[in-house]
Amino acid sequence: MNTHVIKVGGENASDLRTAEWLATQSQNGEKIAVAISALRTKSLKTTDELLRAQEAFSKTGIQSARTILENLFQVHIETLKEAGMFDDELYGKLRELFEWYFPVDLELGNDIQKEQQFIGYGEVMSAHVLSHILATRFQIKNSLVTHAFTQNVNSTSSLSEILKNSVGKQVDLLLPEWIVIVPWYVSVDDKSILEYGRWYTDKMAERIAVWLSDLGHSPILHIQKQVPLLSSHPGNTTGTRVISDMSHWTAAEITGARWANAQVLNEHTISSDLAKRNIPVWVYNPFDTTSGKSIISENGNPNSWILFIDGRDHVSTITVSGFAMSWAWLLSKLTTVFLEQKISIDSISSSETEVTFTAYGELSQENKMLLSRKIEEVLGEQYTIEVKNNLWLIYCIGDNLIWNPWLLSKITTILAEQGIDIECISQSRGQRAVTIGVHSDNLRKWVQILHENLIALKY
Repeated sequence: MNTHVIKVGGENASDLRTAEWLATQSQNGEKIAVAISALRTKSLKTTDELLRAQEAFSKTGIQSARTILENLFQVHIETLKEAGMFDDELYGKLRELFEWYFPVDLELGNDIQKEQQFIGYGEVMSAHVLSHILATRFQIKNSLVTHAFTQNVNSTSSLSEILKNSVGKQVDLLLPEWIVIVPWYVSVDDKSILEYGRWYTDKMAERIAVWLSDLGHSPILHIQKQVPLLSSHPGNTTGTRVISDMSHWTAAEITGARWANAQVLNEHTISSDLAKRNIPVWVYNPFDTTSGKSIISENGNPNSWILFIDGRDHVSTITVSGFAMSWAWLLSKLTTVFLEQKISIDSISSSETEVTFTAYGELSQENKMLLSRKIEEVLGEQYTIEVKNNLWLIYCIGDNLIWNPWLLSKITTILAEQGIDIECISQSRGQRAVTIGVHSDNLRKWVQILHENLIALKY
């Protein structure tokens, strides 16, 4: 039997239908673990308000922070009332929870334990709301995993391994009888999890699925979104389609194409751990059966070609020219300069006389001169540096492009017929992604034309 690990985002956490849907799945005998995030609606942005309260405390003290927090609590109550999720018993539980998290003498963020309790409040509140509704409205047995753990992290174990031994094993023990609810934010004593990078709900759900797989389960990871993965962003491209099936690697390419406008997953959600363990991922809207479902699996669609086309604008090219450009030390020194200047590199192409990088964002004239000076300091004056702005990147991504070598010819022919000059092309080693750099004043038009010719016409 499969174990279903379900990510419930903020919008779905504030929707009564989520509890109804989970209750139905549980009554059908499914084993369910839920990773839940803070309630979120147009008028309620829990995490934003918690961060605002922290900032207010650091600037003006506890009273201003407490005012923000009390208002946040009241907005939670109003949101629950509007959603038909409120009752007096729930109010008492949430008020008690609120008072426990924010006692009178709490100094926000003054030490690691309080910081973690503070940041995790929104997710813990969502978990208590869902637990209460499942128990009182639907008589569904459920269990909460507390977000606070006392662990010694001064060891060689990774954070994931430490949490697997606490969260994962706890979920494993509880699953036979209960729906298990895990707030995404978990605490580790003496070490702020923020030092490891904040784990969003998608990532927490992914970790739970991996941990359960290691403990002998056959998990399916559910990522609930308003729409599944699409072939492009519908606001930029007409005729978008649901990508019904793809491999883990292709899904990672699509969701990791920064600023490509069709990212519906956190970019760290689809991991090599899922692929190695062959854990399928379902991306869908549970309340709209007509919107379709994206299924991410080990092999994807063996007959697929290009599944996704989109792009982003305002990219810079940084070209360094000279002799013997293939030396390893030279590339190492260049990337160190980019790290110091906080420049994120998308692609690298090289020859014996030239190395070209594409970087996110346009560089001001001042930053261009600074970057050129830094590179000259590292490499010497015998190398020349040229920085250009206004490059546009087009991403063409799909499974098994290796079996369709004519596709690259098709892409370049379409652009050539439109009079578009190609500045650079890069292709992933796995041949799942082709990135094309063009200088143009109408990126959306060329994305639309490629989408019509390479995706829309297939259906």
